[in-house]
Amino acid sequence: MKFFFFLSFLTISAIVVLANSATLIGPWDQNSWMMGAYLSMKGEVLPMESWPLPEGFIKQYLSSTDQTSSPSTISHTPFASASLPYAIRHVPYAINGHMPFAMSPATTTNFFIRFSPEISANNWPVYIPSSSYIDLTQAYRYDSLKPWMVFGYQTNIGNKLYFLIRMDLRKEIANFFEKDDHDNLPFTGLNFSLSPSEEAFDFNFPDEGYASYYSKNFFFNFGRSKLSWGPMTHGLTLSDNSPYYDEGSFIYTTPADFIKRFSFTYNAISVNPILTQAEYYEQSHYLDPMADRIYDEPSKYLFAHRIDFLVTNNFRIGLGELDLVGGKFPDLTDFNPFIIWHNVYGRGYSNSFGSLDFSYVPVKSLQLYGEFALDQDQNPVTPEPTPGNVPADYKPVAYGYGIGAKYSWGDWNDMSQMGVEYYYTLPWMYNRWEPYLKFTNRIMRLSNNPASIFYTDYPFGYMYGPDAQTLNIFFRKHIDNIDIDSGFMWLRKGSNTTLTPYNPDEYYLVTPSGTVEDTKDLYTKVSFSISENLSLFGSMDLRYVKNFMNQDNPLGNAVLGNAWLYDFSFGFQYSYND
Repeated sequence: MKFFFFLSFLTISAIVVLANSATLIGPWDQNSWMMGAYLSMKGEVLPMESWPLPEGFIKQYLSSTDQTSSPSTISHTPFASASLPYAIRHVPYAINGHMPFAMSPATTTNFFIRFSPEISANNWPVYIPSSSYIDLTQAYRYDSLKPWMVFGYQTNIGNKLYFLIRMDLRKEIANFFEKDDHDNLPFTGLNFSLSPSEEAFDFNFPDEGYASYYSKNFFFNFGRSKLSWGPMTHGLTLSDNSPYYDEGSFIYTTPADFIKRFSFTYNAISVNPILTQAEYYEQSHYLDPMADRIYDEPSKYLFAHRIDFLVTNNFRIGLGELDLVGGKFPDLTDFNPFIIWHNVYGRGYSNSFGSLDFSYVPVKSLQLYGEFALDQDQNPVTPEPTPGNVPADYKPVAYGYGIGAKYSWGDWNDMSQMGVEYYYTLPWMYNRWEPYLKFTNRIMRLSNNPASIFYTDYPFGYMYGPDAQTLNIFFRKHIDNIDIDSGFMWLRKGSNTTLTPYNPDEYYLVTPSGTVEDTKDLYTKVSFSISENLSLFGSMDLRYVKNFMNQDNPLGNAVLGNAWLYDFSFGFQYSYND
């Protein structure tokens, strides 16, 4: 029955064509770095760092920055006309490089289909999780696989309102970890048998589907998509490491007195409230020291708002706040985007979080940027803890920060960028006593071959969660139809994760704590567009891991030893469009 359902979809999809460009784009899209690099080479920064943004706004804003340029310069800028060069055709499902806002205002619906078979040669050991949770590094390895097929449709209404549904078909996660991680095809190995013992069709789709509205100063979207805040490649407050968020968002932006531009962002995210039996026991039996009752309703929501001040064309500063409401269904106070949630003092059912980030271009082509995220500071009312004497309501100080610099050069058809970033998160970042008050987005995945249910708790913030210290040096290159993204990452990950039971008695821990997993990773990703419909892609990942661990057990994780690990992958992508 399951295969018949899949076959029906495949038959319908085979007769449709590629759609117009989806409305929303963000840092997770290939080549999106070129937008910031283009502005940086002009001595400017992006006016806001809350993603995704409508293509129409980006086109409108970058075009407006060219109005002070000479006519000869304008004619060579990427947004001087309705048609974009090959460089920006990474936008999902773009047709002939045209922005959707150059289309006729007539209402249209387009269908699309894309095939992306991929094979891998690697020596990663078989991964069988020790609990119901997936180790984050292993989860990102699975997420990096392209779906073997994508299909869906997009509706454009008057160039202002868009609807997108995208079905992304993958190999089952348990099959990938336990049986066959050498390709993305929905079978065990290259045995294309449709027998239950061999097929591995994943039915946890879709990862993307939304409605969005665009006007000159106001954007709105509702559905399932990625989100991201801040200028860091991997945000510390709200990041795009989750495959998706179920969310509703709006942004408004206007010129402002005393500064160049003011922007306001609001996001509301619904998180899967499913718990394990052990987690439900904790949620329903543990009384928060600062609360007067237990909150254990099956509900978890994240509310987020931020403001961006474009002070000058080359300097932007952003302030943000998160409010996690769990164990209680939210009310109008929780939904209200125009108050300070920290000052609501929702004891026992909320957890607030603050952020500060900036982008600055001191000279053309060079951008400096950073982000500070505060989970928990020292409460001036609570006495200082001492070993053996920790106040019952004490919460360990928890914060993280990231700083970076990148330099860009070239022109739109031959652009390069190199940079360096440093990340640091304290051991109790994103954590709390109650499972519903941990700053994590739970994604549940079901598999049939082998039968299993796994949970991945993606941090809302930094991709490797708490107790992490990372240096990342990167190089990006676009030239005509070739794109390269390569670099070196040094990650030192301590023993604390968001699965670790919250223990204020260990307030003294510093990053990295406990047994440290030390990873040195050299990586490269390459894509080559042969035509509008066909492209080749490949990647190389070579890493040495000292104290290799799969951090998937709240009770602790065994060291598997030291390991040299490699993963070389190659594939092609074919899109049929009219």
